Formats: sequence, C-alpha cells, structure tokens
Amino acid sequence: YNILNFVKNNILYFIITTIIIVFLFISNIFVFDINIHTNDINLDKKIKYFLVNENLKLFSPKKSYKDINIIKEKLLNKYKNEIEWIEITPNGYKYDVYVIKRKQNEFETNNDRCNYVAKKSGTITRIKVENGVLLVQENNYINQGEILISGDIIYNDELKSTTCAKGKIYGEVWYEVDVAYPLIKKKSKFIKPSFFNVSINILGNKYYIFKNKYENIKKEKKIGNKYIGLNMIVLSKNKVITKKISEKKGEELALKKAMKSINTKLKNNSKILSQNILKKYVKNDTIYLKVLMTVEEELGVVESY
Repeated sequence: YNILNFVKNNILYFIITTIIIVFLFISNIFVFDINIHTNDINLDKKIKYFLVNENLKLFSPKKSYKDINIIKEKLLNKYKNEIEWIEITPNGYKYDVYVIKRKQNEFETNNDRCNYVAKKSGTITRIKVENGVLLVQENNYINQGEILISGDIIYNDELKSTTCAKGKIYGEVWYEVDVAYPLIKKKSKFIKPSFFNVSINILGNKYYIFKNKYENIKKEKKIGNKYIGLNMIVLSKNKVITKKISEKKGEELALKKAMKSINTKLKNNSKILSQNILKKYVKNDTIYLKVLMTVEEELGVVESY
C-alpha cells in the first residue's frame, strides 16, 4: 500500500523520468537530424534524395560503419563529376555530412584539347565564344553530340594547333508537360465548441489522457517527436466547404503548375520563352493539359578528346 501510494503521489516524476530514459535510449538507435555541410543548394538536394533512397533519413535506424562506407562509395560513383570528397559522421542523434565539391573548371584548365559539344538538340539563339573555332551560327538547328566550338585550329586544311574550346551557346529546347488540376476544392472550417486533450507518444503509439469528444484537430502543440513526446491538442467540429472554380481559372492554375515543374529542372541561366496547350480535357472535375514549353538554355558542354 505504501509503495502504491508513493507511486500515485509521484506519478508525474515517474512519467517524466521514463520519457527521458526512453528518449536517450531511442536517440542512440534512430536518426533525428541529417546536416549536410555544403553551400550548393542543388548538390544538397541530390544528396538528401540519395540518402532517402538508401533509407538514411529522419527517424530511420542508424546505419553500421560498413553500411555508411557503402553509401559513401555509391554517392561518389553516382556524382563523381560533382563531388570531390564526402564524409558521413555520426554525431549523437544526428549525422553530419561533409562535402567538398569538385571544381567544374579544373579539367578544362589542365587539358588543352577539348571541344564544346551539344548535350541536347535545339535551335541556337545566342552565342558567346571565348576560345576555339565556332562551327555554327545563330538560328542553326543542332543535334545532340554535334561539335559547336572546335578546339582544333585548322588553316588551309592543315591542323596548326589545338586548344580548349570555351564559350556558351544558348538555344531553344522543347519540353512536353502533362499536368492536372482539380476544379473542385474542399476546405474544412472549424466550428465551436472546442475540446482540449493531451496525448503521450511512445514508440509511434499515441495514448490520450481523456477520451476524445471530437475527431478533428484544430490546434496542436508538439513536444518531442512521434516516437517520444507529448501533444497538447484542441479538437473541434468542422464543416466542409466545397468551392468550384471555372474551367478558365483551372486552365490558368494548371499552366502555372506546369511552369513550376519545368523551373525545378532548369538551371539559373535558363528561361521559359513560351507555352502552348497541345491537348485539353475535363474529367471527374479535373482539368488535364498537355503543354509544349519552349525554353532557352545552354546547349553545350566541354568535352576532352
């Protein structure tokens, strides 16, 4: 009876102590943060997606030393032209990923024999030559693999010298994008009265202090994470409001969505010139578009020979 009475009077301390012990235990097993040390935003995204595919992500079990080395080797092989060196270091509940980016111009500087070659087909719009012999002109249509700026200096059909071709040639490239956008939007609106509750999260399971009166969460304050922590929530009834937009408005929003999807694939020096709808139809309150995007981007890349 005395033991039970002691536990009852100090139940809050027991709960807090148990939560702390479980949290310390879990922090040594699971990953709660991955910090990639690089200023290159594109490289940061590539590494994050790669680590997710290798199941090295938030709240995943920590990897062994052997598995970390395998992941590093795969990363270096996949992005060998972008990454010079990488190290993945466990640091308590998180991983620190240190990256040294490979210098893109290092190869060009050390090699005096290279051409500027088309990496994709398109129609040339702008030309800037720094070194080498220009073999194309504006408004020319070029095919992938074609030499645009040659590193061979030829006079009277005789090779006089070689250099590393440098420059930038921009051109029009075409992309087809399929996009869908709903014409009906459903929005939930909370209505009074509200109900307050507290839940305890332990290893992904949620335990409520009180029985929930309503199902819809209006506000929620989280302490910790879904594996260990507390949630203070306010529940309320809600009313679903249906809003329908016109087909014209849906087409406009679908085009914006298509532009956004293309922009994520383009480099900073690229821009969208025009967009044309090739196909349009409405089905099940959703508008579907097939859009042809005309984009100006750099067509070439330096290759050694």
